[in-house]
Amino acid sequence: EGSICTAQCNSGTAANGTFMCLSGKIRLKSVCQGQGVAMGDKVLFTLGVLASECPSPGQLRTFLANAMNVDIETVDGVFCEAGEHFALSEDDARLAGHPMARILTIGGEFNTPVDDPRDLLPRV
Repeated sequence: EGSICTAQCNSGTAANGTFMCLSGKIRLKSVCQGQGVAMGDKVLFTLGVLASECPSPGQLRTFLANAMNVDIETVDGVFCEAGEHFALSEDDARLAGHPMARILTIGGEFNTPVDDPRDLLPRV
């Protein structure tokens, strides 16, 4: 989880790209020579949030694109994992309209349209 790795090529040549495990899923790609891969910059992220349920993948892409002020096509590989239930405070329950919420882990990838992917960091 969270480790950045590269493929081990039998030919002894260096692999192109890296991969990592993020929230239980392998992200990105590392390949040996002769196995084409499109190289580019991505920003991978996970966030912990409180909500009543996971949004649909389409809703989540829209939320994240709007929050980061990027085009929706740059948001890819979104996911939402619902964790345990917990009781909301009286004020929060009144605002939400129900007494319970869940801890959600959301995340995905930004195929960065910026010159330097680090330019997205202040927005996260």
